[in-house]
Amino acid sequence: MMVYHGTKNAKNFNIKEKYTSSGKKGRLEGGSGLYTVDSYYTASRFGKVIGLEIELKESEDAKNVKIPIEKIFDFISTLTKKQGAEFKELYDRMSARSYDIKTHLDAKIFQNMLLISNEGKFHLISQKVNDFLIENNVKYTVDKYDGGPMILIHDFSIIKQKLDPILIKEEDLKFKYSEENEFKKVEKKEEKPKPSRRLTF
Repeated sequence: MMVYHGTKNAKNFNIKEKYTSSGKKGRLEGGSGLYTVDSYYTASRFGKVIGLEIELKESEDAKNVKIPIEKIFDFISTLTKKQGAEFKELYDRMSARSYDIKTHLDAKIFQNMLLISNEGKFHLISQKVNDFLIENNVKYTVDKYDGGPMILIHDFSIIKQKLDPILIKEEDLKFKYSEENEFKKVEKKEEKPKPSRRLTF
């Protein structure tokens, strides 16, 4: 599958290195990892576009990985007391309604619970969460962005090849990429017929 990542640091991007971006303070994101989309145009809003060939297995998607509750609370014990208490409070409310989460949690539900219980502060623990997910065989999370799929890559082992950005003809797009990282509509001006030159006497 081909996906795209927009970055202002394309020259130094290396798929063999651990990606440590944790998002910005106060923003609710999926956490650390590599954000990719299936649209070249969407990726280009964020910078230079890198094409990536990835291999996805359903068993490694966060929504399909079940993490034993013992492991979940071992991880929670590594957070601050306040962070742990806020997660525990949310877990208690949810477990009162669902028997399933008393023995395990789907990895995606676990991520969402941490996002909710650490609203505005998730960037402080996102790298630690990413490492925990990888340890439990979660290699990617699928979500939606701008009407299409967004794949957050946790484990770079699913990236098989880094590809050069695909060149797209302007006339096929009706949009062009500006140096300011914005889309600008290409306005095709209608050519007016040139007046014929007539000799006058």
